[in-house]
Amino acid sequence: MLAAASVALGGAFAVTASAETVEVKGGWAVWGVKESFRTYIGGAGEITLSGGATENEDGTYRFPIASGTLDTETGLGEVQATGSVNFFAHGGALNITVANPRVVLAPTGAKLYADAQSVPMGGGDPIDDNRDLVNLDVEAVDPEFGPTTIEWSSIPATLAENGVPVFGRYPAETTMDPVSVVAGFGETPGLKVVGQARLGKRAKAAVAKVRCKTGPCEVAAPKRTKIRVGKRQFKAKVKAPDRVGDGKRAQIVVQVTKRVAKKLAGRKGTVKFDLWVGAGPGAEVDTTVKTTLVGARAR
Repeated sequence: MLAAASVALGGAFAVTASAETVEVKGGWAVWGVKESFRTYIGGAGEITLSGGATENEDGTYRFPIASGTLDTETGLGEVQATGSVNFFAHGGALNITVANPRVVLAPTGAKLYADAQSVPMGGGDPIDDNRDLVNLDVEAVDPEFGPTTIEWSSIPATLAENGVPVFGRYPAETTMDPVSVVAGFGETPGLKVVGQARLGKRAKAAVAKVRCKTGPCEVAAPKRTKIRVGKRQFKAKVKAPDRVGDGKRAQIVVQVTKRVAKKLAGRKGTVKFDLWVGAGPGAEVDTTVKTTLVGARAR
């Protein structure tokens, strides 16, 4: 599916409207815990991700954001993510799970909290609670503002006092992997698939309509598709904008050659292709366009 297509996060845009607190509808938080710790576990045991958490190419972990509120002028606030990562080694002598990270972005007291379960290596009481794991230095980073996104990249992190017993081998203030947040607050674009469309004089027909409520929206569609008529297939072009402006509307059009249009005269065919429209993280529509095309009758 074309859902894998990336959305431009708009970091080059600046927010000029008056500041307001917005509800975060999607996005992700990235944290790798500590690179050297990941490397150690990778050689002595195994690392397991669950609950929607995924591994990035650099070995860090991506946790999908479920909710939150942020200020559109300062970028401050908090986001709640989901997913978990488990570190297991030495037959269970080391067994640590970090789940559902919550990132608090504040001038003072910025932290990453998480549900922590731990059997620390070397002894100590088992842990099973929610606690602050790292302290964050938000003063060291400037957030980037897009039309529907707020992004914090690589916020420096150090191990909090409450994080020490979870990992059991690092003292407080140990440098940990930085934390990044990409938060989206756009509205889901309106997308209507036309169930039946007639090829016009120019041998084209609108098969879907897009309305960008907040934006700009990005559109991903194939350049070509096929029209199936019985057992036969005819080539067609898909004409879709790459970008739709804030508050604007656009059509997704299928077009055939005049020769094909003549063959379709008075007949019905089916066109089918994947379509993705997004206004930032959490404001995306991923669907399959399936439309009956009616050929114009020959004159």
